[in-house]
Amino acid sequence: MSSKKKQQARSRVDNRVFKELALKNVKKSAKDYLVYFFTITFGVCLFYTFNSISTQFSMLQVDDRLNYLTFTSSMMAAISVVVCIIIGFLIVYANRFLLRRRKKEIGIYITLGMEQRDIATLLKRETVIVGIFSLITGIFAGIFASQGLAMITAKIIGLSLNNFHFMISPLAAIESVIFFAVVFFFVHLFNVKEIKKLKLIDLLNGDRKNEVVKSSFIKDTVLFICSISFITGGYGWVFINLDYSMINAFAGGLLFIAVGTFLFFCSAANAVLAILEKRKRYYYKGLNMFVVRQLFSKVKSNSVSISVITMLLFMSITSMAFGLGAGKSIAVKEAAPYDATIIAYQQQAFSEEKASIAEVTSEIEVKDFAKSYQILTLYMADDISINDFLLSGTPISESAKESLTERTELNIIGVDDYNKAMEQQGQDPISLASDEFAVNYNINYAGDIYEYYQSHHDGTMNIGGRPLKMAQRGAYHQPYATEPLTSNVGTLIVPQSLTQGLTANVEYLNLNFVDNSEETYHRYLSAVSSLPDNVRENNKRDVTVQVAADKLTMSYLGIYLGIGFLITAGAVLALQQLSQWVDNEGRYRLLTKLGTKKRDMKKSVLSQLRTYFGLPLLLAGFHSAVLLTGIFSAIPELTGAMILESVLFAAGLVVIVYGIYFMTTFFESRRITGLSS
Repeated sequence: MSSKKKQQARSRVDNRVFKELALKNVKKSAKDYLVYFFTITFGVCLFYTFNSISTQFSMLQVDDRLNYLTFTSSMMAAISVVVCIIIGFLIVYANRFLLRRRKKEIGIYITLGMEQRDIATLLKRETVIVGIFSLITGIFAGIFASQGLAMITAKIIGLSLNNFHFMISPLAAIESVIFFAVVFFFVHLFNVKEIKKLKLIDLLNGDRKNEVVKSSFIKDTVLFICSISFITGGYGWVFINLDYSMINAFAGGLLFIAVGTFLFFCSAANAVLAILEKRKRYYYKGLNMFVVRQLFSKVKSNSVSISVITMLLFMSITSMAFGLGAGKSIAVKEAAPYDATIIAYQQQAFSEEKASIAEVTSEIEVKDFAKSYQILTLYMADDISINDFLLSGTPISESAKESLTERTELNIIGVDDYNKAMEQQGQDPISLASDEFAVNYNINYAGDIYEYYQSHHDGTMNIGGRPLKMAQRGAYHQPYATEPLTSNVGTLIVPQSLTQGLTANVEYLNLNFVDNSEETYHRYLSAVSSLPDNVRENNKRDVTVQVAADKLTMSYLGIYLGIGFLITAGAVLALQQLSQWVDNEGRYRLLTKLGTKKRDMKKSVLSQLRTYFGLPLLLAGFHSAVLLTGIFSAIPELTGAMILESVLFAAGLVVIVYGIYFMTTFFESRRITGLSS
């Protein structure tokens, strides 16, 4: 028999042995694989759920004529790449724990003559077995999670659930399988590399001593002061720069806070340890001395990883709360008060054609699809800008003021035309005296300017050549057209007679359809298919989908990234702790021999884990609370109820996922140290 055939025969035997041994090892080490299993399952579930969004849109039969929701699906796919990379590194990190946990077992394999490549093959088979089980569980969980996400999507878009049915996305499932196959391939390469570096003496004598970390009171004091300075400096940076650029404010603040957090964990551990040592009654009670020194030694030596975990939790809470909050600030209903609006721009330079609404209506049969329609004309107010209403002391942020003053152009509308528009919406009309004016806007924080002006300015304003004073109730927040963007910083409502002789700026034709049938909708689309260059159309369906797509994108991006960061933080912390409890196994055996009660040892395990998991969460929560206060203040459209709902959702999700990792680590740590019974 040739050497090649001998090799093939030997491979066939090895495959059988590997298969049996891998299955036995997975069964024997099932609890060791628990965190690994949870991490992959969470990752697959998350990946499948958010990559099935396009299938959800199809199931809900959303009319995405202009591909707004397609863009949302594309954004989710792009973010999936980032999340996949994060989870991929996380799985590799989790694999390191498994190697560490089984180093003595691997040492025995080598002693018995097994080659390193055979060990790598064995671990590959074990990884594949656990991976397949996790993949199936994750996809199964993702299928059910995607049903809930589809219901949320329908609620945001404003659709009924009549078309809702149980759906599965084959494409999302295939993408999940492909991604995790790639991840497992890299895990195998990592195993091969790590096993080549292993030494038999290190494997058979794998217990570690606590690191001895040198420190000094002066050094720790200086570092602690620096940490507080960096953290408060980061907070200040956010609040100061938030008025100019939210991105720059958050990026700079994040950098300062990250450095401050690292210095905090480097310095605070020894300070707290010194304080506890002085409390003799506490320090020498039970196993407190053992727990305190063990805990703070680990905090000090792992300050980098704990800082990273804290920042991941901080970004998780912040991104989820901000994403949901920003999504809630986008109002769907206000964008479409009419079934359709045809807009004719009279003064814009993008078109030489200046067709009027009257000319447009002469070309189409409006009554074929509309039961009511009104023409609304806005006139130019060349001599008046938003700056005329900005008084000293106006309660408005610099960012809002800068945003408003960049769009200083105001329009004028006659009160009779305005009332007709309100009547078509079913709103109450307003009344003005001959010497009064009012203002209508649809940007929330513009209202602060007008309300402050009304209450602090008694004089008149020259509008259209006539001095007018602002009416007692002179600020109104109402849309007067179907438009996807809220861009009306102010429209002056004046007596109708004052509009005579003014130059028309924009003309609106607001329409309400005869019914909600597809036939009527398509008759409308056919009628407006060839409008002049200066004329645009918006209809409720397209505008609702566009605004809802923006809302979904903001909300889902925040949740997707937030959960990705959360899984990473929880898994890294759990794996780090389990690795350390592998080292602590010998110490707890020694405590048992010394006669320590098992109840006291169980309490010591819980105490250490509670502190180790609690410190990053508390500091991350504090960071998030401060920064979200500043960020939400820059979004005036958000109400207190919206903010509370967003924060509670983020906090609830963190407690659930983080809690699962905590409980898993707690029970696994007790098992590793022989305290589970």
